[in-house]
Order: sequence, then structure tokens, then C-alpha cells
Amino acid sequence: MAMRPKKELTEAQWKDIVRRAIIDGVTPYALGKEYGVPASTIRSRLKGEKIAPIVPVANQLASAATEMQKMDSFAQALTFSLSHRLCNISNDLAEIGELGTGTGKTLFAIAASQKLKINIDDPMESQEVLQAIGALTELGNKSAIIGREMLNNNKAIMDRMTAGENDKNKLVVIGGLPDNFATINDNDSGVTISQPYSAM
Repeated sequence: MAMRPKKELTEAQWKDIVRRAIIDGVTPYALGKEYGVPASTIRSRLKGEKIAPIVPVANQLASAATEMQKMDSFAQALTFSLSHRLCNISNDLAEIGELGTGTGKTLFAIAASQKLKINIDDPMESQEVLQAIGALTELGNKSAIIGREMLNNNKAIMDRMTAGENDKNKLVVIGGLPDNFATINDNDSGVTISQPYSAM
């Protein structure tokens, strides 16, 4: 018996599936039957790195909204001001990380081009070239440090969010969130605050 060809869904259809699964609670089995795709494929999409954080982040936002309602206007204003500052720092670091990674890539390419100058039969005659390659490689590694650390930190944060854990007693900034959201963990209460800030 010939296998039925896999049905390709449009991006709009996938968005509708994700929305109905998360907001309306429709099961992957029911959605798969409706759209003609395996339920396992839908489950995999819901577990993807762009989708999996939605529910834990939504829970954090709901909790943060409750905590914000308990604050007076002065505390709320300070919270928004701090989130604005932290988001600016995060965006600046992201730009520095991107520039550093680009610089590292260029340095590695230059180092690679210098390998052609090494005398394979007698490497000791190429000490200057070897030293230059070593220096370029070291500079390339240093240039890429910020970018690598940001990737590692963001992955660790997203893993904790997916697992439903809350990292207490630590200040956390997540750059690149939509609508200028900044996520803050209060050192004293351990409450995570995720609020949009206004640039006005």
C-alpha cells in the first residue's frame, strides 16, 4: 500500500494550529485530523524553541500583572524605568556580541589564509607565520566571547522557562522580546516581572 504524501501546511495554517492548541486547548490529535497531518508533527512544532516558551512566559506575565497591581504608582514607575534601562543594556550587548562575532570570523579567515605560507617540511622556518596565526586565532576567540556567552545564557534561560523553573535571586535580562518586553527577577521577592516599557 502506497504511503500518502505528507501534506505541506502554510505558515498561516501552522499559526492557526498553534493558536488553537495553546489558547483553545484543542488536542494535537484533533488538529492533526482536521489539517491532515500527524499529531506527532504538531507536538514537535509545539515543543519548538519559538513556541515552547509561550505558556511559561504567559504564566509569568499573569503573575507579574498581579504583583504590579499590588504596587503603588511610584513602585510601578520605577519598575518600568528599570525595565527600560535593562532592555537598552541588553540590546547594546546584543549588538556588541554580533559585531564581535563578525570580527572573530574575519580574523579566523585571515589566520586560515596564512596557513598556506607554512613550510610543511620544516615548520620551524615558519615561526613568524605560526606566531601570527596563533595571535589571530586568540584575538578571534576573544572577539567572539560575548556572542557565545549570550547564546549560552539565553539557551539556559529558555531551558529553565520551558521547564517551568524560576531563577531567583538573580537579575536576568532577555533581549529581543517583542513589543519591548524586559524580564526582571527581583532579588528580594524572587518575582519575575515582564512588562512592556514605553520609550516616551
